[in-house]
Amino acid sequence: MAYEHIRIVREDGIVTLMFNRPESRNAMTPAMGEEVVRAVDEIRADSTARVCVLTGSGKAFSSGGDLSMIARDTGARAGGDAPSMQGSPRDFYARYLAIRNLPIPTIAAINGHAIGAGLCIALACDMRVAVADAKLGMTFTKLGISSGHGRHVFPAAPHRHRPGV
Repeated sequence: MAYEHIRIVREDGIVTLMFNRPESRNAMTPAMGEEVVRAVDEIRADSTARVCVLTGSGKAFSSGGDLSMIARDTGARAGGDAPSMQGSPRDFYARYLAIRNLPIPTIAAINGHAIGAGLCIALACDMRVAVADAKLGMTFTKLGISSGHGRHVFPAAPHRHRPGV
């Protein structure tokens, strides 16, 4: 399957899912999230897949949510060509948390900065490894927004979901 915002590489049972927007430090958008959902479905159907490695292209794992999208959706900036979150923050984040639906181990290979929602997606993986100079940060409060994505990574009790919360 062809993708614009991610890449998938398969080798000897190892599936590497790579965020592929290096010009934006792999900033997360709804379009990228939709591709992650499709890739997860594709990986689930691959009986030869033994592990999924999630990483970023270029110098960053992910800089988190695309700031132009956040500025547009919060009203800090009007229209323009910035993407929209295309729904609620919950819908936006659910696309990326699809990685948790894989029946195989997932490893976040943090090759550089993992900031905000980018760090949260790394935390959603079963294991994380990072290069020595990686910068990890939860910068939500600096933007005046909630770390909604992160609260879904470590629920209060395993396998419990409270709709509407």
